[in-house]
Amino acid sequence: MTKQELQKALEPIAQGLFGKQGARRYERPHFPLRSLETMVKDLTEIPQEEWFSYVFSREPLNGKFQDDQRRHWMEQSIACGREYGRRVCKEYGCSTPKELARAMGMKVTYPAYPEKTDRVLFAEFREPNDIRIYMDGVKKAKKLLEQPGIYGILGGAGCR
Repeated sequence: MTKQELQKALEPIAQGLFGKQGARRYERPHFPLRSLETMVKDLTEIPQEEWFSYVFSREPLNGKFQDDQRRHWMEQSIACGREYGRRVCKEYGCSTPKELARAMGMKVTYPAYPEKTDRVLFAEFREPNDIRIYMDGVKKAKKLLEQPGIYGILGGAGCR
């Protein structure tokens, strides 16, 4: 080994001894950026029935169930919601949320923010007839819908 090769081999040790660690700095991973429009489009292409694992992810008893049970319950809940929605609209003779709430004797309020909560809350129902729609979520959603392409993707979502 030549003198130069020895110096080069010992250089990291010497730098460490004299305070020059030469440690690599953390570098954040680089991922290609995806537009919000692309992400929303990808998410809306997932059939409702396939959201079962996400839907159950916060369920305290989630670990007690099998995927086929979760999927079955998700399919049943979607079918139940659609059927009940048709029945209620037929019973009250109206189909818009505002008309239905009025016909059912609901009091709808629009507070700016939910009270005392550490979670995201868009709306809630409180017994006996109080529906609260929190405007901070509405404003955020409106801002998203103003972005090019987003309204076109979500505009008809959920309407049947």
